[in-house]
Amino acid sequence: LGLSSAKLGNMIQVHNEFREGWVILVAAILQYVFGYPGTLLPMSGILLGPKYQLFRTSETEIAVTVGLFTFFMNIVSIFVGPMVKAKGSRFVAFIATLCQVFGLVICSISNSTALIMIGFGILVGTGVGLSFVNNIIIVRKHFPSNTGLAFGTALTFICLGGLAIPQVVNSLIGYFEQQGDLLNKWTILVYAGFSCLGFNGAILMVPDPPGILVPCNEETAPERANDEPRESELIQAIKEFAKLLRSPEYVVTAVVNSCCFSIMIYFISLLPQIATTREFADQSSNLVTIFIASNVVAFLPMGLLGDSEFLKSHFKFPKKSLYIFCCVGLVLTIFFISLTSNFTNLIIGTVLSAIFTSGMFINTSLVYLDCFKLQFENAVGLSNLFRCFFALVVTYLAGHLTSLTGCEDLLCSLHFLSGTSFVLLIIWVGVGLLGWCRTNVKCLSLVSHTSQL
Repeated sequence: LGLSSAKLGNMIQVHNEFREGWVILVAAILQYVFGYPGTLLPMSGILLGPKYQLFRTSETEIAVTVGLFTFFMNIVSIFVGPMVKAKGSRFVAFIATLCQVFGLVICSISNSTALIMIGFGILVGTGVGLSFVNNIIIVRKHFPSNTGLAFGTALTFICLGGLAIPQVVNSLIGYFEQQGDLLNKWTILVYAGFSCLGFNGAILMVPDPPGILVPCNEETAPERANDEPRESELIQAIKEFAKLLRSPEYVVTAVVNSCCFSIMIYFISLLPQIATTREFADQSSNLVTIFIASNVVAFLPMGLLGDSEFLKSHFKFPKKSLYIFCCVGLVLTIFFISLTSNFTNLIIGTVLSAIFTSGMFINTSLVYLDCFKLQFENAVGLSNLFRCFFALVVTYLAGHLTSLTGCEDLLCSLHFLSGTSFVLLIIWVGVGLLGWCRTNVKCLSLVSHTSQL
């Protein structure tokens, strides 16, 4: 067939991993199909829109709700690793689904903006965060050599399932409106019922594959005092965090990555409002469907591109380079959408934004695997604190800016999101170039010194 032994071996490895781990992909899909932010955040604007109008919720309060969602989605991810080690992925998946369902029920019966913040911002955000990181952990364990491809495949099928969600929700809203439900209470309850599929995903979560994770128990652990290892591990973790924080490359990477991720999440939540402010309110569900359909097309190619030999041979940090490219593409797309009032152009912008957000979503955590491989777990864990901070700051500033200026077309928010991302990306690329130049200068001086000797 003209295949080299390396390529043939890689194909066999991919086949073996997918043959043995397909149940895990099915479990991840069931867990996340109704909790994927690319589906849930745009749908929240449609589901909760009538309640926002009744409660006279300001743009700042809506932005804070999205900020709380992103904050708790990231803060709980810090505890997923220890929870998985202590109780297993199945337990974490069960708790994640329980939080999401209970949060949606609270949103359904809510009679104030504060309850929506608690139900959607805190509880649903917690459930989505637990589910997302838990899926990453278990997929990475069962697909150690093809994590990007496996995760991209799972997200593709998640979005395929999500294609029907906006249209089903739109039909439910129309049906229950005829029954006198003008606040979407029953529609939200039905969505909560659909989310119970996550319990089926939890049941399918199988134990860790052999050789991947060896638990420490009384038979395998060295005989030592109970308090001593905990103290040493804590001190070691603090030292690792301090070492990362002293690194300008890490701080800049964490700040820019976290800020761009928060901007992406907030922009996705604005899609229905963007359609409404441009007098296309009746097309909001269709716009969300177009966004999800574009995600379906983009996730698998983005996963393949991240693992491709082309990027590995041309870039020192392939996943970071792909992430920056997608960030720049999203910045330009947001700016394009802010200037358009034509529905055709809005569709084009939505498709492009879906393509770029899919690349960002897959690679946002893998950036640290690229740049800080030896400290990957600590780097990702510490970055979640940065994400929590920017989740609240970015969304609050964008929402408050809209309320302050009275821009009903969200123009100020969109310009703020695109402008902030653009400036931060320039700083990130600049710091990367400085590090590259510094490394080359050191290498040249070392070669020169060696030649003189």
